[in-house]
Amino acid sequence: MRTVTNIRKIDLGHLNLSEYTNFMNRVLALVNASGADKLGIDTNELAAFQTDVELLNKLLKQSQANELTIQLRQLDRQRKSMMTYIADTIRNSAQLPMESMRQAGQALKLPLKPYVGIARQPAQQRTAQINSLLRDLGGDMTTHMETLGLADMAEHLQQTNDLYATMTDRRTATEAASRLESSPSARPRINLEYDTLAQIAFATNLLHPTAETAAFVRDLNATIAETKARYNLRKAQAATAEEPDSRPQDSTPNTTETVETAEI
Repeated sequence: MRTVTNIRKIDLGHLNLSEYTNFMNRVLALVNASGADKLGIDTNELAAFQTDVELLNKLLKQSQANELTIQLRQLDRQRKSMMTYIADTIRNSAQLPMESMRQAGQALKLPLKPYVGIARQPAQQRTAQINSLLRDLGGDMTTHMETLGLADMAEHLQQTNDLYATMTDRRTATEAASRLESSPSARPRINLEYDTLAQIAFATNLLHPTAETAAFVRDLNATIAETKARYNLRKAQAATAEEPDSRPQDSTPNTTETVETAEI
């Protein structure tokens, strides 16, 4: 009697967008490797599934673009903080009794002056303005920046600004050119497409087994097992991270501290 290999069950609803997209890409690759016709899958069924896998890939890129936006906001806050620190240090130093620091502060106030209000400009314009500001605070001004201990801060601001520009380009490249169907809307349809393909391949392997159909069932089961294992690992790590701290908690209520800083 033949041994029947069933296709393993998987709860696709538990997978996040990245896991779900990766799984469907791997299923499509397995279908193409075995040959859709040899699995009993017709061209229309394959084409519909391919179209939806492409949609998932676009949705994932769109999600990554949204994550980049969050990171860009964080970087922009860092840029503003560093610019404010540099500006405050220069202005305050210009009033100090120590001659070397006072002279450095007074020398740096002139190249700083054109950039007053830079923090109110659109973020993308600010990128170019920061590059211009750092050029003006370099060159002959480098010695004064070192006197005030601002050389390292200026270098870090340059690195942060460069990273901001790079990530902006990356976000532009990954943003969808047009409005896409949402993942929650598309998933039920893609789930049905996957179930249909898997059942057809299983039936073909059961009734008309070949090396290709057997390989597909075997490799699909391996893919399902790996996907479930990675999901379980992610959930376990998340649960560990969310465990409450057993140390005594400070009874002092949380407060929000507002710090007023000079504008640049």
